[in-house]
Amino acid sequence: VATWISTGLAIEEAQIALLIEVRRIGRRSTETQRLDIACQWDQLQGQIDGFARSALTHLGEGFDVDDEPEDLDIDILDDLNDDLVDFTETSHTWTNSPELTVIPLPSNLGVDRCRQCMAEDLIPLEMSLHEGQANDALHNLCIYLCNKAILFRTTIRQAKSQALKTQAWSQVTSVQQAVSLHATIYTKTRKQMMKLELGQDQLQKYKPLLRKQLKISTAVGDPNARWVPINRGMRNVSFCLHVISRSYLTGPMPSLLIHWLRAKALWDQWREEMLLVKLEMDWTCKFPLWKTTQWGDHMQESLEKRLPGHGCYAGRQSQMYSLLTQDAQAAFQDLQNVLIEAGDE
Repeated sequence: VATWISTGLAIEEAQIALLIEVRRIGRRSTETQRLDIACQWDQLQGQIDGFARSALTHLGEGFDVDDEPEDLDIDILDDLNDDLVDFTETSHTWTNSPELTVIPLPSNLGVDRCRQCMAEDLIPLEMSLHEGQANDALHNLCIYLCNKAILFRTTIRQAKSQALKTQAWSQVTSVQQAVSLHATIYTKTRKQMMKLELGQDQLQKYKPLLRKQLKISTAVGDPNARWVPINRGMRNVSFCLHVISRSYLTGPMPSLLIHWLRAKALWDQWREEMLLVKLEMDWTCKFPLWKTTQWGDHMQESLEKRLPGHGCYAGRQSQMYSLLTQDAQAAFQDLQNVLIEAGDE
């Protein structure tokens, strides 16, 4: 039963993702985009048909697959000033589209209908799965919102050319699409939980998600930010972090979690920098070694052509680069020994 309900939740997430994609491309879509949407429609419709057929096993004979469902009501959230009227006028979505089909989950049928079908035991199970789905959506929101702030601070502001700015904004757009997807999933999940008679404690825990909460300040990526309970860079993600900290964590507060993520990102940067430094050390040793071999070949050619002056100069250059190679290898070997000792400690 849990697998069947989990499949239904996955189908609803796929419906939301497809609905956002249809909304994004609008009516001015290319043939390739329309073919891709059609393939996703066919795949999603097949999943919905299979899920509806298996509903008879779990909901009993009182459930009728041929009941006329209502269209899926989804409020797509993002931090843009989108006009919903423009969406309805420029979208290819119609009422029979699979992304608008309501699948026979207990939350869609209602508590009374489940009682008539003798399927009351499915309600707490779906509620538990919805809580996990909401926690996952909030967790992903925190990650992508922080990633968006870091992109603005480290990529957008430092882009000097038009090409770099275009690439940077494409990354921001990709992150924003993920933010919109997970925000919509959370909103839909909360509505489903409300249909299952959500308790007061859960109502206080899973609050409505507002558009202003999907905006974030670049102070999150500021290494000099003060350690305060909720600083200026975390106001809009504090709600998401608060829910996650209550669900998964026992000690760290939201602000500490942000600082921990920032410290981990800095540590990852140091690891990457250490790897690059070691490679640069290797390159530094290999370049004079290559020059030594090159000037040695020139010396041999000069001696074969009976040019002693050229041969002496080439030999001198080869010896100079050979000494540089030895000095670099000795210096870097001492440094590597120090790093190995520090790593052992």
